[in-house]
Amino acid sequence: MAFQVRCGQQKKEVEFLEAVFSNKELLIFDGIEWLHSYSSNKGRWMIFIEEDLEKVRGILDDPLLLALMEDNQAALVHRVKLPFFIGGKEFDFFTHAHSKLFIEFVQEVISFESIYREGLDQGISHFQNVFESLLTLPKMTLLSSLEGDFEKPWLIVGGAPLTVQEQLWIQQARDSHWICAAGSGTKNLLDAGIEPDFATFVDPQANLNNYYKNKIPTFFQLRGKTEYLLSHEGPLIWSGENGLFPLEKELCLMGGLDDLVLEGGYDTFNFAVAIAIFLKATSIESIGFSSGRVTMNDLLSRIHMDKLDVKPYQPSQDREKITKNWSGKQVELDQKQVLAFCKKILLAEDEIDFGRLGLLDGYLHRIRFFVGNEDVDLSLLRKLVENIVGQQEKKVERFEGSVRSLVKCTT
Repeated sequence: MAFQVRCGQQKKEVEFLEAVFSNKELLIFDGIEWLHSYSSNKGRWMIFIEEDLEKVRGILDDPLLLALMEDNQAALVHRVKLPFFIGGKEFDFFTHAHSKLFIEFVQEVISFESIYREGLDQGISHFQNVFESLLTLPKMTLLSSLEGDFEKPWLIVGGAPLTVQEQLWIQQARDSHWICAAGSGTKNLLDAGIEPDFATFVDPQANLNNYYKNKIPTFFQLRGKTEYLLSHEGPLIWSGENGLFPLEKELCLMGGLDDLVLEGGYDTFNFAVAIAIFLKATSIESIGFSSGRVTMNDLLSRIHMDKLDVKPYQPSQDREKITKNWSGKQVELDQKQVLAFCKKILLAEDEIDFGRLGLLDGYLHRIRFFVGNEDVDLSLLRKLVENIVGQQEKKVERFEGSVRSLVKCTT
C-alpha cells in the first residue's frame, strides 16, 4: 500500500467525521474519515478500511495517520486481507455508506469467524456432520434440480418470537407468497399452527429443543447436525456447501452431489435469502427478524437485505394468489466411495499421503490460519474418521448377521 500511495500524485480532501468511542476489543471503521476516532480508542484493535488511495494521500502529513501506521494494534487496509488475527474478538463497526470494500471485508470476517468458531474444536463438529450425513442419509433432493413456479414473492420467517398480528399476516401471505422458515423459525410457525412451504437448517451444533420432528421440505447443508436430519420426516433438499473448507467440496463430489457453493458463512436467515434468490424469487420479504443482535452476521444480513431489496413484510389485500407445486430429483449417495476415502485417511502415513488426500490444503491449513495456532494437527480428524469407520463396519456386521440368521431360519 505504501508503494502505491507514493507512486500516485492525485489527492483528495478528507472531511473527517466526529470521533466515536467504543469499549469493544475490535473496531472496524468504513473510511479514513473516521481517523479522529483513532486517538480516542488507543489500546484497542482497530481496522480502517479505505479503498480510495487519493484520500489517503490527502492526509499523509496528519500526525494521527502516522501514529496509526506505527501502531501494531491498528491497520489501514485497502483490499480484502485480514491484517491480524481477529478470531473471537468482540467488535464494533462504524459506517455510513457501506462501501463495496467494507462489505467485502465484512464477508471475509464472517467467513473467518465461522471457521474460527468451528475451529475451536478443529472443525470436528462440522466434519462429524459432513461424514455422518454422507454415510447415513440414504437419499436427498438436489436444489439444482428443483422445478416449480418459484418466480413469485417469497416471505422469509426468522427465529424471533412472533406476535399474534404477525402470525395472522403470515397466514394471509400463504396465498400469495412462498413461505420459508429460517432455522428455529420453523418451530415458531408450527407452534402457531402454520405450516411453511419450506424450512432451512445449517446449524452444526443445534440445540434440538429449538426444532420439532416435522415433514416440512427442508433446505440444508451437510454441516447441519446429522441427528436432526436423520429424524426429519420430510424431503431433505441439499443446497450446496458454504465454501469454507475445500475438503467438504471434495467429499460432496465423492458422494455424488453436484458442484454448488451457496452462501459463505452467513447465518440461516441469509441462507434462506440465498435460496430464494437462487430460485429467482420476484421479491423477498422478511418477518421475525431480530433487531437486537450485534454480530457480523447480523450486519451483513442487513446490508445483504438492503442490497437485494429484501424488505419487511407489508400486509396487503391486493396480492395475486399463486399456485404452489414443485418437484426435484432425488439422488442416492455413493456411500461406498466416501467410506473408501475414510479408510485411505486411516492408512495415510506421512504428509505426502495427507497432501494427496487433500487433508492439508483442504482442511489443516485452513484450520491453522483461522484458529491462529500452528500446533494443530490431524489427530482429531483421524480419530473422528476412525470412529465413523468403526460405526459403519459394525452396521455392516449386524446387517450380515441378520441376513445369515434369516437364511438359516428359512432353510
